[in-house]
Amino acid sequence: MNQIDPVVDKYYAGSKYDAVAFTDYPPKNYPKIEVGVLDREDSPQLASGTDIRELFKKGNPTWKLFIPVGNVDITERVLNGKHPFPELEKLEEEMGGEML
Repeated sequence: MNQIDPVVDKYYAGSKYDAVAFTDYPPKNYPKIEVGVLDREDSPQLASGTDIRELFKKGNPTWKLFIPVGNVDITERVLNGKHPFPELEKLEEEMGGEML
């Protein structure tokens, strides 16, 4: 791990199955992180990525209620097939390769 890598100390999975990636197969050379589960099956307020994509495809703006406000623009760009970070996309074009 180098100094520019972000350090995550808590990860929330959408199901116990999703959490296995961090509980049973933690990334090598990465500090141990706490794993929480916000199970979508037990909470009607939570939506899966599939649910969010379906709402988006149908033009239903309520998909935005299921993700953090700060991620709405990024998610919308990705769902529209665009680069999530326009500034990085421009830099990649100038440098001739993908950085993400």
